[in-house]
Amino acid sequence: MAVIEPIEKVQSASESDRLHVGQTLWNWRQIQQAWRALEAGGEYSFEVDWPVLFVTLTNREVKQTLDIHLTARALDPSARSIDLSINHLIQIETFLQRYTPPDD
Repeated sequence: MAVIEPIEKVQSASESDRLHVGQTLWNWRQIQQAWRALEAGGEYSFEVDWPVLFVTLTNREVKQTLDIHLTARALDPSARSIDLSINHLIQIETFLQRYTPPDD
């Protein structure tokens, strides 16, 4: 049950009318952080194949996180700092170029 709890918390929060698109990436990070803590605790080491679980989480995040989520998170002034890879930064720049009118 403890392994599923972080997903349930994020899913419940995502149904709130206060959540915005910029929080999507943060939600994925919260699940990952919760699972890392559970893994480090060792309580579920015989029941959970952590490497497979983390690969599955990463694959779902890649499929469900779009350029707009990365851009909104990067531009959110209230956002806590997040680590963005160079690939993320390229995705953000591409998104902004695509949807921002050129200067005249």
